[in-house]
Amino acid sequence: MEDSNETLSTLCARVRDHLRGDVKRLEKYQWFGPMQPRMYDILKRSIVVRQWEACEAIQALIESGHGAMCCTLLRPAYEELLWLLYLERNKEFAAKLTVCLGKKEISDAHKIQKKYLGSSTLQKLGFSNKKVQSLDRMRKPTYRDLDAIGEQLGWKLNEGQKIPSVSYIAKQVGKDKEYQYFYQATSRSVHFSVHELQRRVWGKPNSVKIGSNTFQHFWSDFGSYWSTKILLETMMASGALTELFDDNGNSSDGFLEDLYRLRSVHILTASELDWWESPQKRSPSKFGGTL
Repeated sequence: MEDSNETLSTLCARVRDHLRGDVKRLEKYQWFGPMQPRMYDILKRSIVVRQWEACEAIQALIESGHGAMCCTLLRPAYEELLWLLYLERNKEFAAKLTVCLGKKEISDAHKIQKKYLGSSTLQKLGFSNKKVQSLDRMRKPTYRDLDAIGEQLGWKLNEGQKIPSVSYIAKQVGKDKEYQYFYQATSRSVHFSVHELQRRVWGKPNSVKIGSNTFQHFWSDFGSYWSTKILLETMMASGALTELFDDNGNSSDGFLEDLYRLRSVHILTASELDWWESPQKRSPSKFGGTL
């Protein structure tokens, strides 16, 4: 029987419990032969496991009263999903592109670290001259490989870009509308945002309190729903779901029932807009949000 008092975070946690067995199965991976051809398989497993850990961290934040902070964990998960969908659509390039993307990020990090810390500090941190020179040489062939892949895939790049934007990837996999909605919702949690800071202000004219607990339940629901949705879609895209359905297509106990009860969460609330109304139009009840 459905519990009308059950929170969305509790429902999402139960949905994820159905996925636990498949996630745990991905945590260990063994193979024979060279590693490079396996990099894409390793990447897919790593994405699912990291997202599972992010879901657990979000649940821990909610239970400790810090659900307003959970949205910072959603952005990488959504980008992982978009890139995974793109790689699955271009499987003939997936292994090579996985290696190139990894090398590019290592090369970019090395360049910035070397510029900021200096060569002498790098040596103290264990980077030998041989290792530094190897990292220096990695950049050109990696960029050359990315250029070749991009040309074959028809990437639309701006000047100086080596890989397409997340917006481009979202459009390629048919998620541009959802991407715009999701990024509008989460951008305020990972960048400077006057609106998001003003949501911490709550009270009545001439007397307010400031704290993230004002939107605790809102962001808890948002983080619970989206982290669970992204994890489930990622596992579906990666082929990681093996234990949810039997040979006849029947789901594990209660999974579909729980799944159908999930509800999306909006990104703007009516009550936070009360600050825009003139004092004469405001109700005497508590209000808050945008100044």
